[in-house]
Order: sequence, then structure tokens, then C-alpha cells
Amino acid sequence: MSELRIDDLLKKITRHAQAAVGGKEYALLLNEGGNLFSESHSSELPRSVVEALEVYAGSLVDRETCEPLVVTNVVDELNLESLAQDPTMPLGSVCFAPLLYKNVQLGFLVALSDRSEGFLPLDVKQLESYAAQAAVALANAKILSKIEEQASKDPLTGLFNHREFHESVAAELVSSKEEEKILSLAMLDLDCFKDVNDELGHRAGDRLLRLVGERILESLPSQGKAFRIGGDEFALILPDIDGKRAREVAEKINESLPKADPRLSMSFGIAGWPQQGPDKDDLIAASELALRKAKGVQLGQDELETEVGDHLSARAGIEQA
Repeated sequence: MSELRIDDLLKKITRHAQAAVGGKEYALLLNEGGNLFSESHSSELPRSVVEALEVYAGSLVDRETCEPLVVTNVVDELNLESLAQDPTMPLGSVCFAPLLYKNVQLGFLVALSDRSEGFLPLDVKQLESYAAQAAVALANAKILSKIEEQASKDPLTGLFNHREFHESVAAELVSSKEEEKILSLAMLDLDCFKDVNDELGHRAGDRLLRLVGERILESLPSQGKAFRIGGDEFALILPDIDGKRAREVAEKINESLPKADPRLSMSFGIAGWPQQGPDKDDLIAASELALRKAKGVQLGQDELETEVGDHLSARAGIEQA
């Protein structure tokens, strides 16, 4: 995964802008579907100031000119006059420099001054130049972020993929150990999906898998992550959730599946850290074993006993090592 992250980049943009055009406060407003917003990337501005800037910048998105807009005195401008009376940070003038990339409006880099007529022509030129560089960097970061997201997602269901599953289990184990928190892992397998798929065809089967992915996400706790790790195999990583709660999550998903197709159901197996472990492979093996037990009818008793014996032998080998 690249070290370049959009959040980090936005913080750098506002920090470097302060150094580029001496000592003024800044806000970075991003365009999302015509709405301008600023989250944690503005320098320390009162929320009332940020909200006024967001409203005013929203009216600038469709401007035909790409030149910076300087408001020499906020008192004279509708929707900005309140900035002059802000009790914590009274302002006198504002400069909006558009972030343009290939004629796409990404937002505005906004400089603020406590004086009216606080921006000299050289200040505006510097701000315009810096905004152009920032737009390219922001566009590249967005492209990279999208590529990374696509590489970690299953294209059919939108859930995370098999590779991301193994990386996430390892990372969550490290986090759980450091923070001394519990962790549950659930393996989910659709029952008789092959029969449904054969009867309806692969195209309809893909549609059902997408619906299953939606049902999983609807039931997933906010701190959990969901994965498609095989054809009709799924997994959940549930940080800070015990086995009982993890089972409730899996049962809720199972109960929702008939809404996608009345013939759909699933089996699941759950393992938890620190009860199972100590490492990623052991935790995954324990959840897979629990899943096999749940699907014992399909596997057959002889095969199930072999699986249990193999697992116990492997654990004995680890404990003796």
C-alpha cells in the first residue's frame, strides 16, 4: 500500500500554503458533487467561519473563469459579511483560488486575512500557482487511492478480496494484542449455491452473490470488515466482538438471505482470539474447522472426523515445538 494518502496530502497542502503566502489562515474546500466541504484539513478555523466559506464557495463552482476571486472586504459580500463579526476570528478579506485539474473543479484553496484589502497582486499570483500544484497532487492522490481500492476489492460484490483478507487478519491480530482487545473471525459458506447457480445460470448466480454481499454489509457492525474469499465463500473480521456477538451477526446475515432468494442459506464457523491462536494461520484454521463442523451433513461424518484429527495433530505439534 502506498504511503500517499489523501488525508495526509490535504493537511500538507494547507500547511505549505501558510508558508507560501505569509502568515494567513487557510481552508481547503473540496468539491463533492457540487457541494463544497471542509473537514479536518483547514487550519484552525472556527466552525462558523468554515460554514460561511462552504456556502459562498458553493456559488463559485460554476463560474466560467478559472481566475482566483478576491473579496477585498467581506462586509460588502453577501454570505461573507458575518466573517467580520466572528468573535474568535474576525476577518477582513478572502481569496478563493480554484483547484482545477484538466478543467475539472476539485475545490478551492482559500486564504483569509484579518485586514480588508489584505491580498497584494503578488500574493494572489503565488496562491494561484500553489493551488495549481495542489490540484495536480490531489488528483493524483485520488487516482492512486481509487487504484488501491480496486486492487483490494472483489469486483462482483464490492467486498474486500482474498488477499486483503489475509493482510487484514494479520493487522487486526497485531492491533488486538497491542490494545489487549478480543477479536472474532467468522467464515461463511452458502449452502447449495451450486444447485441454485446451475439452475438459474451464472449470470443470475452473479446477481445473487451481489445481493448476498449487500445483505452482509447491511448486518455488519461498524468496526467490522467483510470479504469474499472464494466463489460462494465469505469472511468477517470483527474486532472487539466476542464469539456470542459474532454468532448473532452471522445469524442475522443468514436470516436475511431468503430476501435475496428463498433457497439461499449459509453455514458459518467462528473462532476468536485469544482463545484460538496464537497467529493468523491458527485463527483461520480454527474458523475453517468450525465451518466444517457446521457443514458436517454435507461433508460426511468420516471426513469430518479426519479433519478434526488433522487439526488436533497439528495443534499438538505446535504445542510440543
